[in-house]
Amino acid sequence: MKKRNFCSYLLPYWKTEVFILFLSGASMASGFLNPYLTKLMIDRAYGNRDMRLFITLVLIGIAIFIVSGVADFVKGNFSQRVSKSVNFDMTKDIFRRLYYLPLDFHSGRSSSEYIYRLTNNIRSSAEFICGLPSQVILLFSRLVITLGVIFYLNWKIAVITFVLALVNYFYPYFFKKWLRALIQRDMMKGQEIYGVLQEMFTHLKLVKALGRENHEINKFEKKLSEKVGAEIESAKVMNVFSLSSSILNKVLSSAVAFYGGCQVINGRMTLGSLTAIMIYVVQLMGLLKSIGQMSETVVTNSVREAKVAEILEASPAVISAGERTKEIKKGSIEFKDVCFKYKEGEKVLSGVSFSIEAGSKAAMVGKSGCGKSTIISLILGLYEQESGAILLDGAPA
Repeated sequence: MKKRNFCSYLLPYWKTEVFILFLSGASMASGFLNPYLTKLMIDRAYGNRDMRLFITLVLIGIAIFIVSGVADFVKGNFSQRVSKSVNFDMTKDIFRRLYYLPLDFHSGRSSSEYIYRLTNNIRSSAEFICGLPSQVILLFSRLVITLGVIFYLNWKIAVITFVLALVNYFYPYFFKKWLRALIQRDMMKGQEIYGVLQEMFTHLKLVKALGRENHEINKFEKKLSEKVGAEIESAKVMNVFSLSSSILNKVLSSAVAFYGGCQVINGRMTLGSLTAIMIYVVQLMGLLKSIGQMSETVVTNSVREAKVAEILEASPAVISAGERTKEIKKGSIEFKDVCFKYKEGEKVLSGVSFSIEAGSKAAMVGKSGCGKSTIISLILGLYEQESGAILLDGAPA
């Protein structure tokens, strides 16, 4: 199967996504208008003691607030609907595919791993897929427009802001490799917790019958402690990221405030323009923070999507056991120099040959792991032998 483009899950809902993008644009527009209304209110309404203009600007501000609130409410409802639908589509595809994958794929994987992928990974991936297109378009549109407005109000401050914004934009890439490794470790510990819980509840009666409660509790607490440790380590990395981001934002706002204050004192800029610029700079810092969080989310979900893609891109079995139409008339079985292995370097059967006549009885005896169950699975066609031949009634199985 070719590499799956997860965004293809959005195609059936592209009209809704366009509508969501439109609503997001309406909400974004209100964010750009408010600072400019503040400038007009300080420079003209307050400065000229113009009550009529003051009331007009207040009413415009209220109208913008209402429109923005309604747009955000409607957008949230439609976004949730698309996210749940994509989650359903992905879960359905993966669950269906799991049943059609050959047993070779499932060997060495625990059921807890599948449960983790079908719950945490798919849900997070669906939310990420639905939110990413509009988030990327809006964030970078707002970034460009905000810098453009600041440039219109004062080009020198715009240059200072742009240079500092570039530094704030590129430094999150230094955390990616470090963060990816921590996320993979955290996910692994999460899967182990699922495994312990599944085993505990599946064999609860047996545990209580043998008096092994303390042993199981200690095993769970050990895994839980390891998971918490991994989460704490991830939190440390994110705290370093947040601290450095905060410092850069403080530098940006302080530099703009200092330069703008000098301009106002020297009479080269109005107080209203400086106030508007500072509001836009605060918005810009919020955008930069959001871009940093988006970079973190991209790293996190790239790990999760890789786990989901492993299932979607695996080659399915050509035919399942339930679809076999071969009719067994007598029931003779013959193995001719059959070799089989689950993984490289782990050969289970090597040159096995035997025959069982139709209507006769035979028993396989041997220690655990010697290949008894493997032989049955090969007869049923659940696995394909590496070499040799398996004959049922003299014909290939």
